[in-house]
Amino acid sequence: PLALVELPAAARDFDLTWPGPAPMPVTARLERAVVTAVVVSHHSAAAHGGARADSGALLGLVSSDPFQQGFGLRRPSRLILGDGGPTSVDGLHWQSWGAPRATSEGSAEYAPSDFAGGHPARARVVAFDLGTCQGKRVYQAVEWYFPEYGQAFSPSNYVNTCTHRYVGTGESRIAEPLLGLTWGQNQLGYGQPRPSTIFNGGDPTGYVANVRWRSWGGRQAIGSGTGLYVTTTVAAGRKAPATVVAFDLGECRGQLVYQAIEWYFPQHGQTFNPHVYINICTGQYVGG
Repeated sequence: PLALVELPAAARDFDLTWPGPAPMPVTARLERAVVTAVVVSHHSAAAHGGARADSGALLGLVSSDPFQQGFGLRRPSRLILGDGGPTSVDGLHWQSWGAPRATSEGSAEYAPSDFAGGHPARARVVAFDLGTCQGKRVYQAVEWYFPEYGQAFSPSNYVNTCTHRYVGTGESRIAEPLLGLTWGQNQLGYGQPRPSTIFNGGDPTGYVANVRWRSWGGRQAIGSGTGLYVTTTVAAGRKAPATVVAFDLGECRGQLVYQAIEWYFPQHGQTFNPHVYINICTGQYVGG
């Protein structure tokens, strides 16, 4: 800090006492009637809200979900959640890390409420609720929002960084898309977010098991599971790793959903084709 001190012009050497919780003497030599003394404050960390004491705080705990990133780190540059909301926020540069509230800005996928599809936008991230979790000093909560779209920080809507679960359902939270809607009998996974099993309700070629989603909430959601690879007949089919792509984010019967799905078998030379899919709002097969 800087101190501007008015002194009589006749003074030459003088002593000052720096005000504050930890008074500190300062000696300077007068060269002009107005003297600028530059000092380093010795105030304790407690006088600054514990900022210095908590500069080593972590952003919660490391998640058991391998697709979640950024938790358990100091000042993570990227944060990925596996439980609703925008999928990830990138390019983080933190300010005031160690203070009761640390803030940053980055880029995240914004899904507008009119279901027009997501697009990258500037997001503001807030880590807060400093405390202890499993013996470690951590920020126990994090939330991000989009100021340019009228959103504001709400301390009642956040991710608990110790359990990695959402708390609250305020307006700043983006609606979580569903995997289409059911259109037939005996179906599994449709009308749900991030289902682990997908079944169209018919023959076994329409079944994918053990699906793990690498992303969810953006324009495309990508997962990996096990499906039935068929070359000749269904009876001759074999189980094989499959890549699942849910896309065409939009509105179906008033719900925010992925309206299209397709899965393929990369080890057999197959690739994603956005023109061949199932419309999982109507059940119509397109391009097949």
